[in-house]
Amino acid sequence: MEWSNEVLEQYSRQMLVDEIGFEGQARLFETAVVLRGPEPWRGWASRYLRASGAQVEEVEADRLSLEEADGRIIEIDLGDGRGASLRHLGLALAGWLYEHVSST
Repeated sequence: MEWSNEVLEQYSRQMLVDEIGFEGQARLFETAVVLRGPEPWRGWASRYLRASGAQVEEVEADRLSLEEADGRIIEIDLGDGRGASLRHLGLALAGWLYEHVSST
C-alpha cells in the first residue's frame, strides 16, 4: 500500500486513535477477507470493513460469515433479523477489527 497524501488524509483520523495508530492501519490495509452472506447484511458489513481499509471480496450466501486468508471463519449471528441483528453485526465487526489492529 502506498501512503499517498490522499490515503493519509482519508485514514488520518483512524491513525490518530491510540488503539489503531499507523501500524494498526497498515495491518488493516494488508488484510483481505471473504465476506459471505445475504443482502443487505453483507453490503453493510462490506462497507464497514472497506472503510476500515480492509480488502473485501463479497459472496452471496444464506448465513453471514467472514473468512480470513488463514482459513479462519467467523460466523456472525444475525438473530431474528431486526434491531438486535444490527447490534450483533456491529459487535462482531468491531471485535474483528480490534483484533487486527492491536499490536499483539
